[in-house]
Formats: sequence, structure tokens, C-alpha cells
Amino acid sequence: MLVSCSLYIYLTHRQIYPHLKDRSSLRALRVSHTVGIGYATVATRLMRKLPRARWPDHPGPPTAHWAVLKGAGAGAPAGRSAE
Repeated sequence: MLVSCSLYIYLTHRQIYPHLKDRSSLRALRVSHTVGIGYATVATRLMRKLPRARWPDHPGPPTAHWAVLKGAGAGAPAGRSAE
């Protein structure tokens, strides 16, 4: 989880840590990480819902089950229907 949130932690750390480091550097580090993880969670959930909110018919990003969703039969190459 920490690796997937690293960009968000980096962005929030640079905004939060300098204001709290004089009181307690460990607390400042914990707060900046917590805010970064929270920010990543909210941003990820919003990005997952956004395409569906804009385009209700949009199936979303391709997945391993894309061929099944598109109606391909067993053993058919992805993107082709079994006939």
C-alpha cells in the first residue's frame, strides 16, 4: 500500500512536514504519511468512478476478463467472438 501511495505521500509531505517539524519530527512524518495515504485513497476512488460518471456505457479499463465481457467464447483470441 505504501508503494502505491508514494506519489501522494511525496506531494503532501512537502506541504505538511515543514509546518510540523519544529514540534516533533516523528509526529510530522506520521501526519504527512497519513494525509498522503488518505489523499491517495480518495483520489483513487474518484478516478475509478469518474469514467463511469461521465460515460455510463463505458466499460472501464481493459482487464484480464475483457474477452469474457465482450462475448468471446472459451479459447477464442481476445477481441474475437467464438463462432
